[in-house]
Amino acid sequence: MHSIYTLLIDAIRCSMTGKPFSIPENLEWPVFVRLCKAHSVTPLVYDGLQKAGLMENVPEDIQKLLSNSYITAIFRDSQLEHTREQLEKKLEEAKVSHIFLKG
Repeated sequence: MHSIYTLLIDAIRCSMTGKPFSIPENLEWPVFVRLCKAHSVTPLVYDGLQKAGLMENVPEDIQKLLSNSYITAIFRDSQLEHTREQLEKKLEEAKVSHIFLKG
């Protein structure tokens, strides 16, 4: 039996390693998307589906939702990186030792 949790892990693994996986035919896509959102891994799942070449098996409305989540994550990460770079520059100019921590 292929559980929805196994699919989630397989999609994330594919995003990170490229290891292929398959989608069960009877997948309840809305339930799967809720699980992805609950664990904040929707962009990773989208990337995994892309890398596995499985997007043609995903309903169009779900494709759009996953794609939007992925694009939003890239935009947000780019903004955060830009802000971090600006802050780092200011701290270096002021000769303040610093280490950035995720939190």
